[in-house]
Amino acid sequence: MEDFHTVSGTLNAQGKKLPNAILTYRQYLLDARFAVILDGRAEFLNAVAAALLNPVWGLWFGRKSCIPAMPVIRASVRGSEEEALADVGLTLDSAARLSAVRDAESFAAGTDTVMDVPVNFETRAFKPRRIDRRPAASG
Repeated sequence: MEDFHTVSGTLNAQGKKLPNAILTYRQYLLDARFAVILDGRAEFLNAVAAALLNPVWGLWFGRKSCIPAMPVIRASVRGSEEEALADVGLTLDSAARLSAVRDAESFAAGTDTVMDVPVNFETRAFKPRRIDRRPAASG
């Protein structure tokens, strides 16, 4: 979906407010399915599941018109990766054909860096996170 935006009050590189609105077009992915499987302590995973089952704010993907077509959480905490995959209709073999993005244990172990760890929301400051972006079959 392509959405037309007008943004007023933007600043130029020197920090001065622009007199006219900026026109932009933004594209949003529709008709897609994603699965996220988290690994961690049961206490943390149960807190994440509870937050997704009872969110404070509405959930949408990019635009408020892009709401999820089904619940964003299919199941509660499971005992194994195999059980979690089964809940979203996958097996270890079928998941191995998909791509996966995992946090890297070290900078050397990663394949990419993303600036998505918030440091300060007011100033929109982020720090880097190293990830390993490979086919799921590679581990």
